[in-house]
Amino acid sequence: MLTNTLAVLAGRRLPEFGAEWNAVIGPMPLELFTMIDVGQYLRENRGLGNLTDTEVQTLFNAVQGNPQLLGIIGDNLEQTVRPKDTEDW
Repeated sequence: MLTNTLAVLAGRRLPEFGAEWNAVIGPMPLELFTMIDVGQYLRENRGLGNLTDTEVQTLFNAVQGNPQLLGIIGDNLEQTVRPKDTEDW
């Protein structure tokens, strides 16, 4: 046994564990992103400070709180504002 160890499993569905795990497993549900979360993530974490509130609202409506989809959109939008690298192809 490892002391002072924490393991985190993330996913849409919790795997089946036997009753012997009940004492050490604690689910922690995550809420979908809010419009404020989407704006903060894109503006502060992705360097898209020029996004208007209307654009953030449109993106929020598109991702419907889904973090994975927001990450993909953030990747694509970030490429439009970062300096072009001659190694990009």
